[in-house]
Amino acid sequence: MRSNGPAPRRRGLAGVLAAPVVSTTGYATATGNWWPTLVLLGMLTAGALAAALLIVWPAIWSRAPWRRRAAADILDRFLGGPK
Repeated sequence: MRSNGPAPRRRGLAGVLAAPVVSTTGYATATGNWWPTLVLLGMLTAGALAAALLIVWPAIWSRAPWRRRAAADILDRFLGGPK
């Protein structure tokens, strides 16, 4: 059996999200057209903010104390608060 080089590396979520950014950045530097890169970065940022709000928002405004503690734990973990 013939090999065509090394096996493809498995990428985590960061690698999957970074690949299109790297690709459009290469296109942008080659052509001088930065709009696709800026649009893609904006979409990724909006998606991250929406996901964070969907996870944390209901817990913050809930009257259930265990949800409020869970929200505080999530915020502490991602914002570097007390451990």
